[in-house]
Amino acid sequence: MMTYIYILAFAVGLTLIVHLLTRMHVGYLQQKGIYPKAGSENMQDVQRLLERGERLMAMRCYRKVTGKSLRQTKQFFEDVAANPRHMAVSEEGKK
Repeated sequence: MMTYIYILAFAVGLTLIVHLLTRMHVGYLQQKGIYPKAGSENMQDVQRLLERGERLMAMRCYRKVTGKSLRQTKQFFEDVAANPRHMAVSEEGKK
């Protein structure tokens, strides 16, 4: 029984650490002007993050812009990786 408690405590602790590190990374990117301020995200920000190699942050931003699920977001980014023109088409649809 104690083993399960230790495993659960470890999982919760690890989740909190990952969350904290993600928030710190977003804060750093916002400070540098790379990640947009909350509520001002748009598809140009997504494209800029992708171009800088910040794929996970681009996915996070895309989800905030579109309200899509994680599964839909992953599919979109797979499509963009296979066909970069997909991003340009998506941007035109947003205008």
